[in-house]
Amino acid sequence: MTRFVVTGTDTGIGKTIFAAALAGATGAPYWKPVQSGLEDETDSETVARLLPVQSMGEAQRARSACGTASEASGGGATTSPQSPSVSPAPAAQFTLSACKAGEEGCHLPTASPQGGSILPEAYRLNTPASPHIAAEIDGVTIDVAALAPPPGDLIVEGAGGALVPVTRTTLYADLFARWQIPVIICARTALGTINHSLMTIEALRARGVPIHGLAFLGDAVEDSEAIISQLSGVRRLGRLPILDALTPDNLAAAFNANFNVADFN
Repeated sequence: MTRFVVTGTDTGIGKTIFAAALAGATGAPYWKPVQSGLEDETDSETVARLLPVQSMGEAQRARSACGTASEASGGGATTSPQSPSVSPAPAAQFTLSACKAGEEGCHLPTASPQGGSILPEAYRLNTPASPHIAAEIDGVTIDVAALAPPPGDLIVEGAGGALVPVTRTTLYADLFARWQIPVIICARTALGTINHSLMTIEALRARGVPIHGLAFLGDAVEDSEAIISQLSGVRRLGRLPILDALTPDNLAAAFNANFNVADFN
């Protein structure tokens, strides 16, 4: 089974790109539980754009076909049936999505050996910020108990680093501990990565989170990558280099050249 959580040592390090490559290589569905920020391309839309057999337009059509739009204008923050106990915000800010696999009239993309599918986010928040504050600004209550990953093959992407708060009382690392799904830590190769990576590993281990391995992103820095693995005992899965052109074909080729797909099955 291919079932992993993808987290990072920081925000903006490329974990969404890695998650897209992993979903494309394994065919496992991709799920972003909480999306903060809807103005630019969302992480799910980025993954959809980079999957070999999935387009961003298909992901958008799946979401719009399965959502129940708010009758009031200006709707934006959303939640799906994976979070049924959400306290509704004012109607102008809140939309309830009724999308779930197998539901009549709801056509989610299906996984294939050449690429994965995109599952709808549990929460879609307007504000580009840490989920805990984005939800408060949008007037949405995140029900942590409802953030339960669906069964089967799955690539789950967190937000920012492992210690980003989902609510004012729960960190992503706490969710990972509850889920007990092996975690892949994405780490940049730039200066500072040794400290950031080792702190992330210690934080996850302190909570009993299973760690599958390290995926580095960026230019090769052999000593940094080696010392992190040596000191922590966490294996290196590979390194995804910076690509001149980020296309589905280039990303798939780079992943296959630098990672062993068998390590993720």
